[in-house]
Amino acid sequence: MMLPNTTNQQMVYQDNQLIEACYHLTLNEKRLVLLAITKIDRSQKPRADLPNRFVITASEWAEAYPQKNPYMELKRAVAELYERSIQLRAGNGIKRGRMRWITSELEYEDSSVSLTFTHEVSLYLQGMVESFTKFDLVNIKALTSTYSIRLYELLKQWSSTGMRLETIDNLRFSLNAVDAYPRWADFNRYVIKKAVLEVTEKTNLKVKYETIKKGREVTAIKFYFVEEKQVDMFKT
Repeated sequence: MMLPNTTNQQMVYQDNQLIEACYHLTLNEKRLVLLAITKIDRSQKPRADLPNRFVITASEWAEAYPQKNPYMELKRAVAELYERSIQLRAGNGIKRGRMRWITSELEYEDSSVSLTFTHEVSLYLQGMVESFTKFDLVNIKALTSTYSIRLYELLKQWSSTGMRLETIDNLRFSLNAVDAYPRWADFNRYVIKKAVLEVTEKTNLKVKYETIKKGREVTAIKFYFVEEKQVDMFKT
């Protein structure tokens, strides 16, 4: 059940390992995951016999992400999400094991769908694993790129400092862009610059970045950002 909220906030909580994990989701799949996370009652500890099952209505979807045919987009996102998995990063290496986002317990009604997070994923969403990052869903609802959403999440981890230093390899992993745009110039142009621009224009984070080189090779990026209290609700 969704917790009572007197401020109209829809808070998204994620363990930092999940934010830094590698996974491929379409824009609507990512939006679906975030909307479902806002419904989690974090006062209850996840148990194998008490899975996180949530009903999401077409009206909720349309309010969060205005679209021409909200139910069809919602239904398609749920069906596709079932096939997706997550690969976690462990320190400087990669955990080879994968875990699914949701179980096979999907149900479709006339104007809603229901989904259940797997128990493994639930641990990363309800305070059972290490440290968390949180943000209000309203601040990212205007983003139209998964790269932009993932960058926003990565930066929010470092809200206390307003700066994040990340190697190119780790950044590619977290953005699910390990093999995308092998040349730095293309990766910078089509992924980093576009994501930074969209996050700056459409969220409550204002972002700049600089590159760090080893010889002629760009090996890391240092992001600087300032955070406004809340994004302009009329900004599109």
